Amino acid sequence: MEPVYDFVPAALDSTRRLLDGFRAAITSAARAAPPAMAPLAVQRAAAGWGINLTVAEAWIHGRRAARLAPA
Repeated sequence: MEPVYDFVPAALDSTRRLLDGFRAAITSAARAAPPAMAPLAVQRAAAGWGINLTVAEAWIHGRRAARLAPA
């Protein structure tokens, strides 16, 4: 059976905007916190978007943000 869907460009744009906002929020939280507190800061930022992250997930996102931080 073929999947049935309607491509809606506006929905794609909205989703990308939301994802960019979420990514910016957790990146900002991770960069602003001391390294030991970054996972908690990321968890709190994600919770503000209605997303619950485990400590491991928050740690991964915090590490990514630190790795991408400008030198």
